[in-house]
Amino acid sequence: MSSPRPSSSSPPPPSSPGSPNRSQLSSVSPSNTISNPIPTLEELVTHFVASKRSLVATTHVIRASEIVTQAREALEENAIAQARNVFLQRSVKETMVSLDAVRYGLEVVSGEGEEEFSTIVQDLDEADTQLKHTLTILHSTPVDPSIIPKTTEPKHLFDFVDEAGVEALHNDIRASIDAYKSAQNTLNAVLEEFDTALSSIEEALGSTSATSITSPSQSKDSQQEKHQPTTSPIPTQFLTLEHHATELAGLLQSLVRHYDLCLTALKHTEGGGEAVAEATTAAGAGELPSGLLGDLDNVPHQEPISESEKADMLAVLANDAGEVDDVIAEIRERAGEMEEVLASAMAYIEHLRGTSSQLRRSIKLAAEVMGRVPSFISAAETFLVNWETEKAALAAKMDELASLHDFYEGFVRAYEGLLAEVHRRKKSERAMEKVVKEAMGRLEEMAERDEEEREGFRRNFGEWLPSDIWPGLGDRAARWEVKKVERELEATEEEPEEEVVRSGQAEIGEAGYGKELEI
Repeated sequence: MSSPRPSSSSPPPPSSPGSPNRSQLSSVSPSNTISNPIPTLEELVTHFVASKRSLVATTHVIRASEIVTQAREALEENAIAQARNVFLQRSVKETMVSLDAVRYGLEVVSGEGEEEFSTIVQDLDEADTQLKHTLTILHSTPVDPSIIPKTTEPKHLFDFVDEAGVEALHNDIRASIDAYKSAQNTLNAVLEEFDTALSSIEEALGSTSATSITSPSQSKDSQQEKHQPTTSPIPTQFLTLEHHATELAGLLQSLVRHYDLCLTALKHTEGGGEAVAEATTAAGAGELPSGLLGDLDNVPHQEPISESEKADMLAVLANDAGEVDDVIAEIRERAGEMEEVLASAMAYIEHLRGTSSQLRRSIKLAAEVMGRVPSFISAAETFLVNWETEKAALAAKMDELASLHDFYEGFVRAYEGLLAEVHRRKKSERAMEKVVKEAMGRLEEMAERDEEEREGFRRNFGEWLPSDIWPGLGDRAARWEVKKVERELEATEEEPEEEVVRSGQAEIGEAGYGKELEI
């Protein structure tokens, strides 16, 4: 009686022109009535009552019509929601691409700043390490006692270093580093705020099957896969529901034909009306469908039929009566499946509505984030300005570190040269003292000879020469002295000092005339 039925998740199969595609009553030909005995009057009444009761299935057909109407509305809403969600998805995607581009730009600015800062700090560390190494040498190098006064406390070369200047330079470097870190922390806070905003958009999207949003940082294959809209099941479900509704209508029609056949059979059977009345009276109220006698009375006058026609009619009726329960079961089953399919369709519609709501919320959040993009970019610009300032300051401080290192390295080399110079000068002074000592000996010898010559002149000629003929007539031989004269550093290149070696003025003393030779 029943043909294979389509599932609720697939469209109905096409029907062949010559074969039935649903269960039907009154499908037995007269040639098949041989195995079916002719029903008695009591059986006819029973079949009539059952057929009347089976017409309650009309409610299922009415409900099926309502379900198809709801499904048609759902199909229309599905088309609108799908188009709207695709548009919203595209808008969110384009906005996310723009926001990710801005986010990437901020990250590049931050990353380049950190990379440059790391390089400069590394160079500063190297320069500071070299300076500290030189200062350590100065700390460990004592000043030679031979070049400082004996009353002075022992010293090291580091005692001549301007510690305050070195410490001030270090403080300036630390201040510039702290200023950079403060600017970097501010930019990092902006990046975290940006990331939080982007995360809020992604959270707003939630789990959407009609549309999927991905970040441009994901792989291209992943984007292509996730951006494909999910195929809606609504069109297929609508076709399934239409098919079920059509089948239900056909099944109900077969039940109505069977009921009409029962009425006709009772009309052509003697005592049919009385049998129905007795059955109604015997059963009592509430056990049989109402209006049985009325239905029988409302049947129009029937033309007489032959016994063979009546036999064929009763055979068909008897055959169909055995299938009424199957038809009712199939109607109920199809009606139940239609309810399930409709529930699934409406659940998907609710899902589309939720998706639309999530996408609209995402659009709103994305618009808010886009409105904050200028402040994010401004923060990056401020960071760049601050970093350029501190970078120039750190570069200058690095040059100062290098200059201090070079200066104190020169100090170490100069001190070594100083020790050699002191040794040279002492050697030179000893050589000059030797020359002076030898010169003084010869001058004494020459002075003594001069004195003897003068005494001899005075003895031979002094008594005949007046004393005022020559003022120097009675002078004694001059005595020469050699002394060391300290020379001051030249004041300017334009005014060099006089020659250090010059003749002294003669002085008269008890021993005679004296002369000084300043060296």
